[in-house]
Amino acid sequence: MVPSDEEAAGFFIRYAEYLKLERAMSPATVSSYVSDVEFFFKALGNVPLEKISASDIENYLSSMVKEGQSSRSEARALSALRSFFNWAVAEREIEFNPCDGIPSP
Repeated sequence: MVPSDEEAAGFFIRYAEYLKLERAMSPATVSSYVSDVEFFFKALGNVPLEKISASDIENYLSSMVKEGQSSRSEARALSALRSFFNWAVAEREIEFNPCDGIPSP
């Protein structure tokens, strides 16, 4: 399913709460992770959550490098996406994490 803007906002709020409460991340880290995930979804367009593949993520990370972003930024984005998709699996929104098997930069 492709969530509406309102549904996506609620989804990101739930993810942020998970990071804050269950992962005990600082507000700055929560903000960075949510921002990284939002940028990914904006770049990807209207792809249903369950249809996102490892190649979508790899292409996004490659585009970050082409845009001149540092390998550290690329690594943080992958970490944020890995965390997000692990959370989505735990919430039963998707069946598997498409980040599995993608090596860190």
